[in-house]
Amino acid sequence: MANEKSVSITLAVKNGDLDRSRKVNNLKLNQTNARAVGNTQTVGTTEELLAVGDLTTPAECYLRNLDSTNFVTVGVKPAATYYPAFRLKASSAMPLCGLIEAGVSLYVKADTAACDIDILILDE
Repeated sequence: MANEKSVSITLAVKNGDLDRSRKVNNLKLNQTNARAVGNTQTVGTTEELLAVGDLTTPAECYLRNLDSTNFVTVGVKPAATYYPAFRLKASSAMPLCGLIEAGVSLYVKADTAACDIDILILDE
């Protein structure tokens, strides 16, 4: 089979003279391993692994912060130090399209108080 996965993303801004947008409509991608993880993870104020379950090769990833007040960071933790790379603002979402590099684990950390995040991660 082919084109088992579909991705659509729109990002737009209109603020005074600033008027820009980028759009990917119905990008079709193949899936080798018929696996996905979709759940809600409660994230505490200490960095913790993003729950990817038994995925062989995590690929496309959607994360949404379900908290209406606090933000969550997403990053990596080589050795013993956490390095936040992205900030999920309150009630915001982020799609990541592409493979998570082999051997890299993503970590999440709530800023002020525990937050729930909605997760959907597809295997390659």
